[in-house]
Amino acid sequence: MKENQPTRESIATIILNRLNEAAARSEELAIRLSDKLTPVMQDRPEEDKEDKPEAEYPPLFTDMRARLEDIERSLDIISKVIDRTEI
Repeated sequence: MKENQPTRESIATIILNRLNEAAARSEELAIRLSDKLTPVMQDRPEEDKEDKPEAEYPPLFTDMRARLEDIERSLDIISKVIDRTEI
């Protein structure tokens, strides 16, 4: 590589950065939606989710899986808020 050429981010790093952004946005949306709709929500007991055993992944894929799990949790919150909202 020539000394003056800028270094390029790897595709994996770009994807991980996008997953980080999507996870942050989904969490913010879940919190905003929950805060806004709490006054018109029914109280319902929380359902317990079973923990699934996790496979071993290389570090980058472990980070990606973690961000996807963050997004899934946020989507679960959004779904529960919508289900519990009385309008």
